[in-house]
Amino acid sequence: MEGIPAKSVAVALLTIATAFISPGIVRAAGPFDGNWVLNAAGAGGRSESGGIACSAFRIPLHISNNRISGTYARSPSKPTEIVANPKGSPMTGTVQPDGSFTMKWEAYNVSGKLSGNSLTAAWTGQCGQRSATGSRVQ
Repeated sequence: MEGIPAKSVAVALLTIATAFISPGIVRAAGPFDGNWVLNAAGAGGRSESGGIACSAFRIPLHISNNRISGTYARSPSKPTEIVANPKGSPMTGTVQPDGSFTMKWEAYNVSGKLSGNSLTAAWTGQCGQRSATGSRVQ
């Protein structure tokens, strides 16, 4: 490094180090970050036992940096409730800047839209086309 001023070398090294460190440190929260809950009504007529073929249910969503993530399972005490569970199935998805999202949980591929503190979603399941609404929760 003979002939290169020490100050120039220090500035160059600092610039390189900042480029590698900053992306992991400086991240602004996305406008949809937080916890959400999706509520789906029952569908599909009546089952052989007289209940609704596809029961109503609630699914929590966690969004951080435009990613939907978590591990969820049906609640053992309330099968219509989907709850965080480390032994459950992973939920993955992405949120676009306009609030459109896609996610996958178990065999379900869900698409929808987040707007303000509300959400709408749709998917096809064993009872055909389903839809749901939801909201951001504290």
